[in-house]
Amino acid sequence: LPTLFPNTRKFSSLPLALNTEEAAEALAGKQVFMYCTGGVRCERAGTYLRALSDSNSGAWEGKEKPKAIFQLKGGIQKYLETYGEQVEPKSDDDADAKPCLYRGKNFVFDQRRTDPVIGNGITSKTASDSSERVSSVGQCIICSKTHDDYDNGFSPCDEKEARCCRCRVLVLVCNDCRPKVRSCGEPETDNVTDLLCGRTTCIDEGNIAENVETVRF
Repeated sequence: LPTLFPNTRKFSSLPLALNTEEAAEALAGKQVFMYCTGGVRCERAGTYLRALSDSNSGAWEGKEKPKAIFQLKGGIQKYLETYGEQVEPKSDDDADAKPCLYRGKNFVFDQRRTDPVIGNGITSKTASDSSERVSSVGQCIICSKTHDDYDNGFSPCDEKEARCCRCRVLVLVCNDCRPKVRSCGEPETDNVTDLLCGRTTCIDEGNIAENVETVRF
């Protein structure tokens, strides 16, 4: 399934990302499915994409409009509230039950980091396994080790989180690699490199159009 990653650091940059050759080629003539945390950003992004494709200008000049634009109603949060704790069918009586397809934690834009109740890494329960499964999809940006804790065991209020030295975006760095990098706001130290969200560069630096990419899953 081809998925378009704008790789923007703020929502106000999305219009520029959608008006790129990469985005136009990926979305022209296709059915577009959008999702976000609560659904609000998709409402605005969908409206803008329709207007942009209708304008027949910029990167969309001569391109076919998307066949349809859909969004996950209520976003990931509503989806998890509906399916997050469901059990896979055990019998014919449960045939209509749908397992949760979401994996990982649901990031929220406040000091909690992730929703502590819904989408906190526990996905679904199966007929063959009644235990709680924690599905971690995050990786350390340095060594690619499985990791999904921005705060490395500290509370968010301790302000020990790892952030890009340039744009201050949160970055996943495992406990082993954390001492090897300097996060935004930390003092400079010998033999410690600056932490950047693109590993060697900041994704927010440079031309937004160059950051847009299409990935197949």
